[in-house]
Amino acid sequence: MIPFLKSFAADLWKRYQPELGDICIVLPNRRAALFLKEHLAAEAKQTIFAPEIFSTEDFIYKLSGLQIIDNTELLFELYSIYKETPSPETDTFEAFSKWAPALIADFNEIDRYQADAKQLFINLSSIREIENWSLNSKELTGFQLNYIRFWESLGVYYFRLRDKMQKENKAWQGLAYRFVSEHIDELAGRQEWKKICFAGFNALNASEEKIFSQLLRSGKAELYWDADEYYLNDPGQEAGKFLRKHKSEFDDGKNPFRWIGNTLAAEPKNIRIIGTAKNITQAKLSGTLLHELQKKNTSLRSTALVLADENLLFPVLNSIPDTITEINVTMGYPLRSTPMTSLFHLLFQLHVNAEKFSKGRKEEKRFYHTDITSLLRHPYLHQVFRDSELIPGLCKYILDNNIIFIGFRQIEKFCLEKFAEEWPDLMPLLITWNSINDSFKALELLILQLRSTFISKSAGGTKKQHANVETELLFQFSVFLKRLHSLCHSYGHVSELKTLQTLFAQLANNSTIPFYGEPLSGLQVMGMLETRTLDFENIILLSANENILPSGKTQNSFIPFDLKKLFGLPQYNDKDAVFAYHFYRLIQRAKNIFLLYNTESDKFGDGEKSRYITQLVNELAKANPSIIIEESLLELNYGNEEAETQTVTVSKDEAVMEKILILAERGLSPTLLNTFRKCPLKFYLHYIAGIRETEEVEEEIGADTMGTVIHEALEMLYAPFAGKSVGAADLAAMKEGLEEKVKTVFSRYFPTEAIRSGKNLLAFRVSLKFIRNFLSREEELLNLGGSLFITELEKEMKGIVEINGVRVNIKGKADRIDRTAKGIRIIDYKTGKAEDRELTVKDWNELLTDYRLDKSFQLLCYAWLYNSERSQQEEPLLSGIITFRELSAGLKTVSVPGKKEYLDQSALEEFEIVLRELISELFRKESPFKQTNEIKNCEFCAFKTLCKR
Repeated sequence: MIPFLKSFAADLWKRYQPELGDICIVLPNRRAALFLKEHLAAEAKQTIFAPEIFSTEDFIYKLSGLQIIDNTELLFELYSIYKETPSPETDTFEAFSKWAPALIADFNEIDRYQADAKQLFINLSSIREIENWSLNSKELTGFQLNYIRFWESLGVYYFRLRDKMQKENKAWQGLAYRFVSEHIDELAGRQEWKKICFAGFNALNASEEKIFSQLLRSGKAELYWDADEYYLNDPGQEAGKFLRKHKSEFDDGKNPFRWIGNTLAAEPKNIRIIGTAKNITQAKLSGTLLHELQKKNTSLRSTALVLADENLLFPVLNSIPDTITEINVTMGYPLRSTPMTSLFHLLFQLHVNAEKFSKGRKEEKRFYHTDITSLLRHPYLHQVFRDSELIPGLCKYILDNNIIFIGFRQIEKFCLEKFAEEWPDLMPLLITWNSINDSFKALELLILQLRSTFISKSAGGTKKQHANVETELLFQFSVFLKRLHSLCHSYGHVSELKTLQTLFAQLANNSTIPFYGEPLSGLQVMGMLETRTLDFENIILLSANENILPSGKTQNSFIPFDLKKLFGLPQYNDKDAVFAYHFYRLIQRAKNIFLLYNTESDKFGDGEKSRYITQLVNELAKANPSIIIEESLLELNYGNEEAETQTVTVSKDEAVMEKILILAERGLSPTLLNTFRKCPLKFYLHYIAGIRETEEVEEEIGADTMGTVIHEALEMLYAPFAGKSVGAADLAAMKEGLEEKVKTVFSRYFPTEAIRSGKNLLAFRVSLKFIRNFLSREEELLNLGGSLFITELEKEMKGIVEINGVRVNIKGKADRIDRTAKGIRIIDYKTGKAEDRELTVKDWNELLTDYRLDKSFQLLCYAWLYNSERSQQEEPLLSGIITFRELSAGLKTVSVPGKKEYLDQSALEEFEIVLRELISELFRKESPFKQTNEIKNCEFCAFKTLCKR
């Protein structure tokens, strides 16, 4: 393989060696310059004066002599013009920044392609006016008039902004292209170059075409193309669309079209096309492929890892084998995808929401719990405080106390008590932002903290290269923020924190951060645009999916398709042709090519492989018989339907049996046994493996909390009567001041202000109504001649069964045990419903097999425990549920075989047989933990994804 730049260098040396230092070379991008210099040095084999080498943009900027302003500054400049232009309504800078970037992109295209801006904007406003035209000649509404004025104003904004730029000797990118193309002879004549060589270009905009053509006709320039017969000579091949056009324009006999190769259809290639599930799998597979190439002693210098989707950069870097130490990243990475952006977004969100929630209140601004815990849990802050328990400690404090809104002073008090040394590092991030300057100071301090952390990490270890990338990213981010701070200060358009947050998000979405490396050694990691003019023997291309390669028809523009076509502006099909050329040129001289694509349909794409892969398989393979193409899918277990239907089991080894013994010694509760009865695998995951659901701050009072509050409130009300009889007058007295008593219980779980409004107030009122109705119901029964003696509240009971010589403790806690004319009642309060079928045991073995009988099992277990503690059964025993939704039903007791309501000694002995069988199954070593067969049990299970349900 002879790289294009090597051939170009050889031709330059052959033709211009006496005066090589006097020529100028223009390439599509900056990356190619170093490779070209290396090839020139190899040709010269001596010290020479190198030619000046520019990227296209740098060449234009040098010739123009203008101060080029970036899109961020242009946004501020355009807003100044926008505010000066008369309009019935003017958007805030926040609203303006949402639509103006698309207009700036249109301005750039208009100038690069030398469209007649005046006529274009006249046509555009006329189109919009026609859209609002009506045959019945009704007068336009105020909204319609403002809409038309807006479109008429776009041309005004363009010309006023252009005039201002010209007066200040400034230009945006497109304007610089137009200026140079209109004055190319004069501007090029000022330079001392004897020849200007343009190499490796494909699609030219109108300004570039004019520059190339003018310089070529005047004898000041030469053009070097990089084309292949396969796509150049085939009119149906979109990859050659622009080269065919340029060949007809520039090949006039005096200036032959060079060079045209024939490698795609003539040279052997090994192409592997691999479909993978999910993007992260592509990243991991790329690391595996690199490892395979390294084992074959393949030179990584001739290997390129190309990311069609540049968002995969960090997953790819994390997947590169540690044995590859030289990695060069020279590509633009989307700012929005960086961990830094997400961290700063969380910091903005924290303070913006604190400001929003405190509007109209004189008290201290308070942070929303989700905002502050999300910020604290960001991986970068964990790295900053990696040697401290400050972050987990503060998060636990917020969670344990169920704090929905927390003020700075409350955080400060906690941290000074527990983490006084670390608090000064966290404090600047949480202190109130009263101005835009405060926000920038906090962000700059955070950058310094991260810089110190990354430098410390890069001092050694296997992740040194990754840490260096993070440090480079942090530097670029610091430059971006300082630039943004300077613009906010200079123009004065940003005064509110919410506006700054919106502006930051908008700019992050449209900005990329460049990485600069040493591209002459090591593995090359790049995007598609960086591959222009470069050639590699080994190519690993990721995200070869439709709508990524090419990028699809999405265009964010104010100019409709037909108008773009009329004025010679690029359309989506032109961009598809550009992508096609980059793809075919990338594989043009390569020998080993790996094309990876995502097979899954998700928010990142529809899982369709790129059209270029289909073309390779169906067209290129026929044109070149020496090409070997292999297609395969990377199979993973979770994508296998058969694997999904397999039962998940966990065997009981010695370690598991040891934990079961520990549980037996501590005591098996009815809840624990019910879990094992309904799903042994869930029992294992929760009680043996110790996997717990993530606890979160409860903003709205849930059913569990409401039930807990009602239980505690009733315990508090009945506590003075434990061991005593309760009369109707006592119950009437309980209802006095009931609201304040219940509010006191609620305050243990929620701040008082949390139940003043909204759903929490409704939950409080419902709980209060439940308790009041319950007291009224008991009072009514006593007034009818009944009696009530409170034996015990929240009674903790214990029992023992012996299984194969092992003493197993059983424990449980009954909400209330009382005595009425009917006998002794074991009562369990429920805020939900209790169906009769759930409390009816038709056959004792049902307790082992019927998942619906969990309430029956619990009530029988309570009765068995209570009976175990009595020397003899003195009075009839009932065990049941009082449900606050069905108070009129009274105590809904469990019914056992024989339709018996009362639980006598024989019934409890039958239950003990079932209990022993259940516990024996738990201790049976050869019986593994496995999933339940009742899929309904899995509907609300926290572990259903773990066991593929």
